[in-house]
Amino acid sequence: MSFALAPSGDDGLYEQYFKNQLITKGQLKNGLKNGNWEFYFPNQHIHFKGVFIDDLKTGEWTFYNEKGSPLTKTIFKQNKVADFKLYFKDGKAKAREFYSN
Repeated sequence: MSFALAPSGDDGLYEQYFKNQLITKGQLKNGLKNGNWEFYFPNQHIHFKGVFIDDLKTGEWTFYNEKGSPLTKTIFKQNKVADFKLYFKDGKAKAREFYSN
């Protein structure tokens, strides 16, 4: 069973649950994702997190493995990837790519 707890307007804290476990939480403003958002694995470790502005990913987003180590860090500009970093399982940097256009 999945359900979401949303604010009684278009602004406030949004939380989504699956089988009574938190899987998503973040802020809504004018009905759009704004601010910090976090998405969780079933073991409650963070799967990925980052910032939305008006429903668009912006700034640094970090993706983790189920043990909590970072897998990738991605910089978004206008909802497009601008900088991408890939990590080994031990958390050490493996590769980095830059994108334009």
